[in-house]
Amino acid sequence: IDKYQQGEQLNTIIIDDDRWEHIQGQLLLEVALKEAPCYIGINDLAEELRPFLAAESENSGSTTVGCFPIPIEKDVSAVLFTLFSTQTDLAQTTERFNMLAPYLTIALKNVKAYETLKKREQEQQQLLELSNQFAAIKNSEDFLQLINENLKKIFYFAHSVIGLIDEGGETT
Repeated sequence: IDKYQQGEQLNTIIIDDDRWEHIQGQLLLEVALKEAPCYIGINDLAEELRPFLAAESENSGSTTVGCFPIPIEKDVSAVLFTLFSTQTDLAQTTERFNMLAPYLTIALKNVKAYETLKKREQEQQQLLELSNQFAAIKNSEDFLQLINENLKKIFYFAHSVIGLIDEGGETT
C-alpha cells in the first residue's frame, strides 16, 4: 500500500480533548489538507497515535489505517481513523466514505453546536450560583472564602489579595 494511497470501518475510538493534547498535529493536518481519504500502513502511523490504535490492530490483524478528513467549519476539520484488514477494497471504502462525508459533517457540526450550548448553559449556571453566593455574604471571611474557593475554579488563579481603598486613596 502506498503510504498515502487515495481511498468498512471495523472499530471506532473517539479521543477526547485531554488525550489529544499529547498528539502532534502534523499527520492530522496533512490528512485534513488533503481533503480526501488516505490510507497508511500501521507501521507508518505517527508514534503519538499508535497507543490509540495499536491494541486494536493486534487483536484484529488489521494492518492498514484509514484516515478520513471531515470538514466541520471553514478552518476546522476532524479526522476519523479506522483500521482495515489488508483484504479490504479501499477504492470501494473511499467511494462509500465520500457518499457519507456530508452526513458526518452535519453530525459533527450538530455535536459541536450542542457542546457549545451545554458549555454556555453550565457557565450561566455557575454565574447564577456565584451571584447567589455573593448576595448571601455577611462578613469579610465569607467573602474571602468565596473568592478563594469559587472564583479560583472559574479564573484559575493561585493567590489573591484584597485591599480596601477609601475615597482619599488611603487603604483601610
